[in-house]
Amino acid sequence: MKYMTLREYLFYNEISITDFANKIKKSRNYMSQITLGKLIPSEKLAKEIEKATGGKVIAKSLLKKPEKKNTR
Repeated sequence: MKYMTLREYLFYNEISITDFANKIKKSRNYMSQITLGKLIPSEKLAKEIEKATGGKVIAKSLLKKPEKKNTR
């Protein structure tokens, strides 16, 4: 099984952020921030996302801090 990012999962399954947010009962804005890597979800929410994606997006991958890009 190939794991993917939440963004990839939504894209390949043609699911809008709004629809996914509604499915897990979170706001669209909050889910957008998580999808873009600007926010890290709680461990509980990460597990809910993993369950809602059928394990395609693993909770552990959502809990990683985004890598800072070198601006040089």
